[in-house]
Amino acid sequence: MEDSVINILENDSIPKALVKLSLPAIVGMLICATYNMIDTYFVSQLGITSATAAISIVFPLFILIGAVGLIFGVGGGTYVSRMLGEKNRKQADIVASTSLFTIIVVSIITTILGTIFIKQILAVLGANELIMPYAISYSRIIFLGIIFTMTNMTMENLIRAEGNAIISMLIIVSGAIINIILDPIFMFVFGLGLEGAAYATVLSQAISFTLFVFHFIKAKSYVKLSIKSVKISKTVYVQIMKVGIPAFIKQALVSISVGLINKFAIVYGVAAIAAMGITMRVTSMGMMLVIGFAQGFQPLAAYNYGAKKIKRLLEAIRTSIIWLTSFAVIFSVIVIIVAKPIVSKFSQDTEVIEIGVLMFRAFCTTFVFSGFIMIYSVLFEAIGKDKNALVLAISRQGLFFIPSLYILPIFYELNGIIWAQPIADFFSLILAILFSISINKELKCIPIDANMLCNPE
Repeated sequence: MEDSVINILENDSIPKALVKLSLPAIVGMLICATYNMIDTYFVSQLGITSATAAISIVFPLFILIGAVGLIFGVGGGTYVSRMLGEKNRKQADIVASTSLFTIIVVSIITTILGTIFIKQILAVLGANELIMPYAISYSRIIFLGIIFTMTNMTMENLIRAEGNAIISMLIIVSGAIINIILDPIFMFVFGLGLEGAAYATVLSQAISFTLFVFHFIKAKSYVKLSIKSVKISKTVYVQIMKVGIPAFIKQALVSISVGLINKFAIVYGVAAIAAMGITMRVTSMGMMLVIGFAQGFQPLAAYNYGAKKIKRLLEAIRTSIIWLTSFAVIFSVIVIIVAKPIVSKFSQDTEVIEIGVLMFRAFCTTFVFSGFIMIYSVLFEAIGKDKNALVLAISRQGLFFIPSLYILPIFYELNGIIWAQPIADFFSLILAILFSISINKELKCIPIDANMLCNPE
């Protein structure tokens, strides 16, 4: 980490630091969300509703794969940030090297198992006889690039953890742009159809992987990766897992919830699956901005917590929540107004349009609370409060969502599926508020010198 990066984390004004750290992550996340949306658009241009539904079926599987990368990306990255805040660079190198080594091994095992059991996995996710052939042909190719997907997720977070958010963003954006360019070439020029979209994804992931590795081996990284620094230590893994497991569970529950939505929605036909896939990818534009901002907030929170700069940390929390809530309100209003024209761009099927518009409006009712929930969820990860992070992670997509998904359709059919998530979000907000009251009091009573028992308000 260069001196200028340390200065951002430690001395820049909070608004300035948040912009510098979050903007690259936001741009990167938005580009990736745009890629997902454009990828869906190109597949929809094949004119096969089952193909569009197939990528919706496969979507939760690859959310889960990315979640595994988050164990060592978020878990290792947060640990690295804390060590840098404590000026312990040697331990930061050990954590980063161990995280990357482990995720490479895990990705190889995942590729082998996924390739062998792909049909059974897709059946569990809800693929029927119309969707299965498309889902299998797409997934088999994607599985070849799992090692790139997982390691990229880990390296991206390790680079961001040391404050080099711009480099992380540039690499992710480069891969996404290459994917967007290759999609129509492979699908339509080469005539590969749905498989072309999969090949484009794997190739772009491989290019991003190469750029990440180049960054580390050319010594441009403050944290040094080395096989000599790999330490198979219970202490290291426990610290990584304390934060990484809640991050994994949070993302894995997203995967499970999307998979369950697909399984419940397939009862109402392929159009319902296609509509939900379209709306999820479009609304991810808003959610990715919130997540990207939170990713920029995380190293700032972890570093200042490690450095015992609690007043600065509290200011970062307040500023982040105000900014994200303001954005969420504006985004929701716009989406509600233009919902129908957006869905119509992806499908002319009247049933798909009708379901998609309703999903957009349901999403917007509770999206305005997403910033508050996300910031406190990330805060607990950043400061090592693994139990709080785990409970919040489980609540939104597990504790509140899954029961809603099973109960509401009994009474409200498809509408029950659509409104299950907003209802779960509302209860998650209540839980986040209760947790926020507790942690704010705790932070304000952390000693910052020998003569001060509590930090000022």
